[in-house]
Amino acid sequence: MGVTFDVDVAAPPGGVPWVPARRSYSLEDDGLAHSWDGFVWCNPPYSSPFAWCDKWATHRNGLILLRADLSSSGPAAAFAAATSMFVPTPRLQFVNGHGEKRGNADFSTVLLGAGVDADQALHGLRDKGVFRELVD
Repeated sequence: MGVTFDVDVAAPPGGVPWVPARRSYSLEDDGLAHSWDGFVWCNPPYSSPFAWCDKWATHRNGLILLRADLSSSGPAAAFAAATSMFVPTPRLQFVNGHGEKRGNADFSTVLLGAGVDADQALHGLRDKGVFRELVD
């Protein structure tokens, strides 16, 4: 995307090389317990994204990758706070912490942005044909 995040708030231990972040919080660090500052990347656990979505919606500066599901209040808060939104096509391919492929998602995902930097990053992806724009 051509950006560097200030913090990856829900990273595996040690972070991952494909998310350029100055620092990261792992499960052991409890990213929800820390204050978030600057431009954040948030790929919360899909099994319980609610608190992450609420905190991201309040922070309003960064990107969050979610299951495209508005049936619960957590993701709905993130959608409402977004200033840009894109749907990856084809569906995401999961990798483990070492970058090894683990199969495709069997659900749609959405990348939400909030703030000028996020909007510019997502528009850049759209222009490269990486993401199909859903709403602008």
